[in-house]
Amino acid sequence: SLGSEMHLSTTDDYGAGSKTGIKISNLGNVTVPRGYITSQVPAFSANHSANGYAPASNTVFAHNVARYNNGGHFSTSTYRFTAPVAGLYHFHFHTIYYGNGANAHVSLRKNGSGISGANTHFSNNQGAVWQTVNIESNLDLAQNDYVDVFSNSMGGMTYLHGTTWNEFSGYL
Repeated sequence: SLGSEMHLSTTDDYGAGSKTGIKISNLGNVTVPRGYITSQVPAFSANHSANGYAPASNTVFAHNVARYNNGGHFSTSTYRFTAPVAGLYHFHFHTIYYGNGANAHVSLRKNGSGISGANTHFSNNQGAVWQTVNIESNLDLAQNDYVDVFSNSMGGMTYLHGTTWNEFSGYL
């Protein structure tokens, strides 16, 4: 009844029927149904809930709202992602900032330590105008390693932006 496709399926309850995890068509096209496999893959997107956010120096950036959190591995109380399985993960941090400060520094951290190449220093030498901050990194994590965004120093920045202007995200 499925035609000329191969379906790789599994079930926890034979009475409920199987759940197709992967489909391979007769042309070799591979599809993964949204909602089954993708809901099992660790992935998250979080932001800070307020527009203006002035983090203190030497604090974890408070990403306190999750837009989505497949698997529940991002904590909106500790503001960190904990790897459920070992693997290669991709992380992204984005925000905008405003102020006349100098030498602000934000970084991604793994298990509380800075990561080479996953940090940025910035200063506003253009006067009090909006500027952008982005950090991306691929990290090889062991099970239970955690990653967060750390405000090392704010150097007099007036504030960073939250809500739709801010994101900390990652996926396996």
